[in-house]
Amino acid sequence: MNKAIAVVLFLGILLIGCRAPHDNLIVPGKRVGSLVINHTRASEVGVNGSVADKYNDQGLGISFGQNMRIDGVHVTRPNYKTKEGLTVGDTEQAIVNAYGKGEIVSIPIMAGRVQKATYSNRALHYPGIRWVIGEDGKVTSIFVSAE
Repeated sequence: MNKAIAVVLFLGILLIGCRAPHDNLIVPGKRVGSLVINHTRASEVGVNGSVADKYNDQGLGISFGQNMRIDGVHVTRPNYKTKEGLTVGDTEQAIVNAYGKGEIVSIPIMAGRVQKATYSNRALHYPGIRWVIGEDGKVTSIFVSAE
């Protein structure tokens, strides 16, 4: 009897631990809310790779890899934050204060292997996260991808 109870408790803890959190936390290289990089399938967020409107309405853009799992999330609204409380609209200096000096990169817009345009000429890159900085020195969007 005690073994049966222990097994049930173990399985319950295991199942709870496997579920993606339902919060608004950005974890660089890992997740944005319940959207887990390289884990969440396209079928879980939309139909046939078309992202459900609820994510668009939350200011989230989602990209998928060849395995049809999320390989990146683009955050465009301040309703998602890092554990440091950083989000869209914060200053570049706030990002540097929290993460240190990041690599300054541009973000291209690609069509396959061909660059069609540039999304941004200034982004601060850290492992698993890029902070896009606008002309006013504030974060305009955040890209989260695998580390």
